[in-house]
Amino acid sequence: MRKISKLENKEQLELAQYILMNDNIESFYDDKDPNDRMLWVRSDSDLNRAKLIIEKFSQDPTNPKYKVLAEKGRQVFIQKHKEIEKKYSKSRFINVRTEIFSQGALSNSPVTKFLITFSVLIFIVQFFDQTYALKQFFLISKYVSGLIEIQSGEIWRPVTPIFLHQGFLHILFNMTWLYLLGARVEARLGAKLMIFLIIFVSVSSNLSFYFVAHPVFGGMSGVNYGLFGYMWAMNKFSSRPSYLSEESKYTNFFLIWFVACWVLTVFGFYVANTIHGVGALSGMIFAYFHAYLTSQSDGKTSFPLPRTKEHVYSLLIIFVLILGAMFTDYLCSRI
Repeated sequence: MRKISKLENKEQLELAQYILMNDNIESFYDDKDPNDRMLWVRSDSDLNRAKLIIEKFSQDPTNPKYKVLAEKGRQVFIQKHKEIEKKYSKSRFINVRTEIFSQGALSNSPVTKFLITFSVLIFIVQFFDQTYALKQFFLISKYVSGLIEIQSGEIWRPVTPIFLHQGFLHILFNMTWLYLLGARVEARLGAKLMIFLIIFVSVSSNLSFYFVAHPVFGGMSGVNYGLFGYMWAMNKFSSRPSYLSEESKYTNFFLIWFVACWVLTVFGFYVANTIHGVGALSGMIFAYFHAYLTSQSDGKTSFPLPRTKEHVYSLLIIFVLILGAMFTDYLCSRI
């Protein structure tokens, strides 16, 4: 995504967007901020062509020919929107097979590739570890309070439980979602920020569950919820939302699975709900500050806020669900 030009007002921005769409150039602008008059192009390959078109438009924006071009572009926009709606109305479920193979290789996602490879390796080695030494080395602690090992310098422990999995279905489920979400996020975020995101989510969710429940837990699900939380929040807070198609496909699944795990825990099938909830919240917090830094590069200085009342209500519901999950884990760990 690259800046094209700053126009006079929102009317010109809308007109320019449709004019570009008439040439099959996708562009966007922030329609929520009345002071933001910057037009962006989605594909870098369209930048020069878009600048040339908008430069001519800016010289004579009241020329009637631009209204004709804009109307043609608007029809193109409407048609594309209908095609997208038709595509997702036909199938609201997630086809794991096509989703996986549509991602391509992990060669461009080194952090995601490492997480998957190392998790599988640890899972295999666990079968030959009769003394459980490996598991004890990766657990957050062997003690229910005090974090004695971490205080003694074993600083890897708040992160390493993400590599422990209890069974084949557990690791298969988590690695599938890590592949789907991690490759997408890392492609846009980059390897360095991806590492910071993974560490932040892991430490936050693992420590939270330790203090709420107990030290014996593991799995990549907190990271997966963190990746989803990051994508969801970037769509709500960022001036350049980049995960709209992912949100439409994944939101319902992650909410339903979150509640399902919560219910299963109540009936005795213990799940680390706190890790799911705090993982998602950590990803959202990371996205919020990333959106702020992005907005600064776009010339804005204020912190981003939710765009609609629906966003605010969604955040309140999420906080209630997280608190409920933590309370459930607390009670079940003491029964």
